[in-house]
Amino acid sequence: MVIYVPVPPGHSAYSSMQQLRAQAAAREWTVFASITDQAALDDPLTECPGWRSVRRLVSSGTAGGIIVPRGSGVGRRIPGLHDWLRQRKASLAHLPVTQARPSRKSAL
Repeated sequence: MVIYVPVPPGHSAYSSMQQLRAQAAAREWTVFASITDQAALDDPLTECPGWRSVRRLVSSGTAGGIIVPRGSGVGRRIPGLHDWLRQRKASLAHLPVTQARPSRKSAL
């Protein structure tokens, strides 16, 4: 499996990556790579360098599927993704992640 987390520019994928790694380990999935891209929420991901790496790993058979955060929109941001995965007998797992909340500073 390969973990793929697209995030908006200026945001960190660290928390989502950690959560997805833990969930993959709990399912006893072997993760070959963890990859991220920075892209605006409605941008297509097909030309992003991280997605090209994910595509190579799946195409080569190194990874048998892709793990993404639920709600990331990966399925709609990569046209034809489900057919492409089906042709390669690969899977797509949308797993839940919780977003870190910004800390609230108390007024003095």
